[in-house]
Amino acid sequence: MQKHPLASRRTVLVIAIYVLCLLWGVNAGIGIGPQTQPLYGFVFAIIMAMFCITDAHVRGKPLLRAYHWVILAIIGPMMVYYAGYIAVVLLGGGDPSV
Repeated sequence: MQKHPLASRRTVLVIAIYVLCLLWGVNAGIGIGPQTQPLYGFVFAIIMAMFCITDAHVRGKPLLRAYHWVILAIIGPMMVYYAGYIAVVLLGGGDPSV
């Protein structure tokens, strides 16, 4: 069975996701600056959107071009919101029912 040409790109994106999560966690853990948190969310959203698009191509079911922008538009704000939720509620002791 021949390996798909984008399979190596998908592997690189998975490694990039893990490295970014590691850096994001270290940054949050040592408190280098909360102003960089949205930047991590934005970069994470771009990498995740690229992973979704590449994975669809590797599986043989490519997404329509319009869906690329929809994926980026949805994942971007959700990652920043999720990072804020983690920082405030889980790490800061906020009320999880909010």
